[in-house]
Amino acid sequence: MYRFHRHLLKLCSIKPYHKIVNGYCKSQRRNWKILFFGTDSFSLETLKLLNENSKKDGLVCELQVVCASKFVKVRRKLKQVSPVWTYVQDNDLKIIPWPVVDKQSLKGFNVGVLSSFGHLIPSDVLDSLPLGIINVHPSLLPRWRGANPIMHTILNGDKETGVTIMQLSERFDCGPILNQKHYPVPAKCTAADLRQLLAKEGGALLIETLRDLEQCIANKREQDEREVVDAPKRKPGIEIVDWSKSCESISRLYRAISDEVSYKYIIALKPE
Repeated sequence: MYRFHRHLLKLCSIKPYHKIVNGYCKSQRRNWKILFFGTDSFSLETLKLLNENSKKDGLVCELQVVCASKFVKVRRKLKQVSPVWTYVQDNDLKIIPWPVVDKQSLKGFNVGVLSSFGHLIPSDVLDSLPLGIINVHPSLLPRWRGANPIMHTILNGDKETGVTIMQLSERFDCGPILNQKHYPVPAKCTAADLRQLLAKEGGALLIETLRDLEQCIANKREQDEREVVDAPKRKPGIEIVDWSKSCESISRLYRAISDEVSYKYIIALKPE
């Protein structure tokens, strides 16, 4: 059945068959059995929407969670209990241990949803889900591809940001784009502010994508590698303030990292 469904998705992109196949897909649309991958407060917003949806309009008929760790890092060596772990326990959701060793536990799910998981998903797990895994990413891919897009958005002074729903591939943030939405970056916002905004908007865009997933997959577009801008992890020493920089530059640094690291202040003397 799943092979047949995949062939239909390919036919859907061919114009002569588009209307016929799309109409069939809509008539056969089923409620999604979803395996969710996530750990932190960003991914929690998406998990909440999926769980609430399963109780209301039935777009999600089954939901289980893969949580990589019970704890997440907050500041350097400080850790706190993962918000996703806490939510799962409070709402009686089933957890599948990470790494996924028993591939039989993946049978029956249609699609995976990943948000801020922090681990590369191996090909055998990707292949176990008929429609693969779709990812909620807080940037306008391929801009800010990497582990810390929100920090780099603020450090760079971007005026616009957004959320991308993409199909997961074996490389980080490199899969085809299924859906994307643009948002202005609020003036003087911190990384924490922007993370909260994009977490909510990302969850909403994911639900929108799931409602028409077949069509989104049929119309997917590959990322333009010429437009890639990397967003690597925070480097040690970034918290050192160079007072010879402009006020705007120092403000961006503060707003980009203040919720994650403490400051070390130095006076950078200009050469005579």
